[in-house]
Amino acid sequence: MKKRLYNIGIMIGGFGIIILLVLIFSGEAYPSILFKMLAPIGLFLTFIGVIISFIGWLLMIKDAIEEKAGLDVKGLIFIGIIIFLIPILKNIFSN
Repeated sequence: MKKRLYNIGIMIGGFGIIILLVLIFSGEAYPSILFKMLAPIGLFLTFIGVIISFIGWLLMIKDAIEEKAGLDVKGLIFIGIIIFLIPILKNIFSN
């Protein structure tokens, strides 16, 4: 279930990104009704996909802890820390 939840989140987020890429490559801009409709939908789907994937990731960590798979837990936590630190470090060192 946890891996399935993670995959569903990735698919929803990917669909949101595809909608945003369609808008970018179509050249639509703000006054267009197509932009006004699809941009919020794409952003919402991407945001929901990230949240669902994060919940699935937390549930995978919980399962690894329950199975006493120490290496899996350490690996998942390490990957999560790296994913969150990269944007922060880019902002710090780009100035």
